[in-house]
Amino acid sequence: MLITDVVLVESLWTLKGKKYRLDKTAMIDVLNSLFEEPNICFKDGQTVWRALNDYRQAKPVKAGNKKKEADFSDALIVNKTRFYAAEKGEALNGVYTFDNAAQILPGTAAP
Repeated sequence: MLITDVVLVESLWTLKGKKYRLDKTAMIDVLNSLFEEPNICFKDGQTVWRALNDYRQAKPVKAGNKKKEADFSDALIVNKTRFYAAEKGEALNGVYTFDNAAQILPGTAAP
């Protein structure tokens, strides 16, 4: 079974949402379980795996009175961008984002 990026991100948003409220550790467990399932594959499993590792290592940043963490979708966007740049032989100077939490992911920068 192929899990596309859109289905993966939407499913994780659903699991993180109001009904299921999975935290980061549980989300990582779900992703690891998907990788362990032999009948499941991703369009670009290596890039999804790199995104999972970046997501796992992302530390919270202070956002006002709260702490905020980068989402898996942020990590996937950055890693997909790096993948496509490398595939095209293009230099990638960075992925620009206004999201302070996402700015701590490798390869991101503030605009």
